[in-house]
Amino acid sequence: MAEENLKAELRHVGKHFELKEFFQDLKVIKPEKPVGFIEWVQKYTFLKGKPFSFDKHEYQKEILADTHPLQCIKKSVQIGISETLIRKFLAFMAMNQGTQGIYTFPTSEDMRNFVKTRFDAVIKDCAKIDELGFNVDNVKVKQIGTSYAHFRGSFGEKETLSIPSDFNVHDEIDFSKPNIQNLYRSRLEHSSFKWEINCSTPTIPRYAIDEMFEESDQRHWHVRCNACNFWQVMTWLPEKGKVDQNSIRIKGNLSAHIDKFDQKLEYIFVCKKCNKPIYYNPDTVKMEWITKHPDRTISRGYFLNALVGWGYKTAGSIIASFYGYKEIDKAYNRILGLAYSDPGRKLSRDNILKCVNRDMELQFVGRNCFLAADQGSPSWVIIGEYDNIKDKIKVLYFEKVENNLFDHVGKGGTVEKGRISELMEKFDVLSAVIDAQPNTESAHAFAKQHPGKVWLCFYSDKQMAKYNWKPDDFVVVANRTRTLDYSVKYWLDKKVEIFPQDNYNYEIYEVMIKHLTSMTKVIDENEDGTRTARWTGPQDTHFAHVWNYLCMATEADSNIVTRIISPGLSGFSMNK
Repeated sequence: MAEENLKAELRHVGKHFELKEFFQDLKVIKPEKPVGFIEWVQKYTFLKGKPFSFDKHEYQKEILADTHPLQCIKKSVQIGISETLIRKFLAFMAMNQGTQGIYTFPTSEDMRNFVKTRFDAVIKDCAKIDELGFNVDNVKVKQIGTSYAHFRGSFGEKETLSIPSDFNVHDEIDFSKPNIQNLYRSRLEHSSFKWEINCSTPTIPRYAIDEMFEESDQRHWHVRCNACNFWQVMTWLPEKGKVDQNSIRIKGNLSAHIDKFDQKLEYIFVCKKCNKPIYYNPDTVKMEWITKHPDRTISRGYFLNALVGWGYKTAGSIIASFYGYKEIDKAYNRILGLAYSDPGRKLSRDNILKCVNRDMELQFVGRNCFLAADQGSPSWVIIGEYDNIKDKIKVLYFEKVENNLFDHVGKGGTVEKGRISELMEKFDVLSAVIDAQPNTESAHAFAKQHPGKVWLCFYSDKQMAKYNWKPDDFVVVANRTRTLDYSVKYWLDKKVEIFPQDNYNYEIYEVMIKHLTSMTKVIDENEDGTRTARWTGPQDTHFAHVWNYLCMATEADSNIVTRIISPGLSGFSMNK
């Protein structure tokens, strides 16, 4: 009897602990916690008063869910990627309490407008963020529980943020300060996440987002044709010879070239292989991201043109949008999501090589030459002469100077000549133009030693004429766009002579060509409807500016510098 009572008691205790453990477990799993970004965003965020949805935006889902630490997104405009990144950024902060993130925009004004009109709207409707706590709320910092989101413009800020970060998002990097992602990458060093997303509408080839995407695994949104089962990326190009490769055609005349938008015509989406119409229906048409280079694992890249939005954009609206732009480069960038460079706005390698004079044999004499230098780490120097008979500039010498460009105090307190002083003497330089920055004090001291011969160049958009020579200050103020227009024209008009590579340092020769061909002229549309031209390119375009300075040096005001150039006194003699 005692044994049976003991067993009954044990069963009672066992049930008590089973119930206790059950309620403990219930407390742990309630409320249900989302397991990823997609679940969090759909549960806690809204868009236009409705729960966030991927309806007709199926391509956004993988971008939102992707947890690869380094991503780039090359995109057209108006396809909802900003809404996706806003939510991904906020979800990361909320789901990973105690983290910090940095979100950058091209300018401080862009940042303020975006935060007020886009970020704040998402936060306002998010009950989860209210639950976590939202004590710090201003245009530059948002507190989300124990996490902090920081917002900055690449231009207009006195300095970059010095705080550590776990997740950096750089929006519209093509329009931001060059290499903005590198400026902030060091903030990720101590994070266990080290996440970075770079996103932008492209501008010119091999610059910023275009270059990043080219080096990534290159993911494209594919659509399968139900008629022939062919998987394809939906694209459209205006070139005549590519009609059969286009996904947009004219109904009833599939072979016609679309060279303008005609509202009387009906435009349709078709399969590139069988030419049958393709109609958007997510229940019957398969769509998915396919990677072009799965072996590339360092960076994930996503490409999105306007046609990924075929669920909510008509074929005709895409054609109308493309031909609605006055500038062809903007149409390619913003609608097709492609980098574009007008041949008339960019030097090609062929433009440079056409200026090579292969019949000349170079011999050094060194008299009455011109010098240009772009200072930095390293500095770059070009020596040339002006042939007033041929009306050409002859590139005689260029050099990469690693250090000591200017005179400096050496060991024992003695003044040692910098490399530029040596070159001035060696080539008997008549006039020189040097970048005024970053070492302005050293550059000014050097110019003061050579009054009327050495000029420090400052670029200024307020300078209306090409140049303004200021002899009292040893300065030439130059309009950046106008002077680059002029110096590029020298190459286009073949008013330059360079010698075969064997006469130069081969590596630097190639660097010079790369820098010169990296610059592209773009046209910006201003808010008031006016348009402004500017030259842009990657950070490494030093030789393009050295060449610009050399052209300035040969054009020093004749009232200040008297040219003594003649065939008998040239810097180099040419023996055929």
